[in-house]
Amino acid sequence: MVELRGIPVGCWPIETRTDSVAGTMGLMVIRTEISGSVTILSTPCRDKVCQKMGSLESPGDASACLPNGLIVRIEGVRTGELDGISR
Repeated sequence: MVELRGIPVGCWPIETRTDSVAGTMGLMVIRTEISGSVTILSTPCRDKVCQKMGSLESPGDASACLPNGLIVRIEGVRTGELDGISR
């Protein structure tokens, strides 16, 4: 799922593909893999923090490009994984 300032602008099936999404500064290029991972390949912002985060791998993982107004998130339910352990 990709959102522009909180409004959904893209949602793709899990397959290998590359897509461009328009943000407030320009195009963000996103790569989706059949494994379910999502990688931001390029973005027009200066610092490229979202791109440097690397691949999103699991449901709930997200990356935001605040200057470009875009949030990329993997939707779904985590299965078979612990997200933390406390005593």
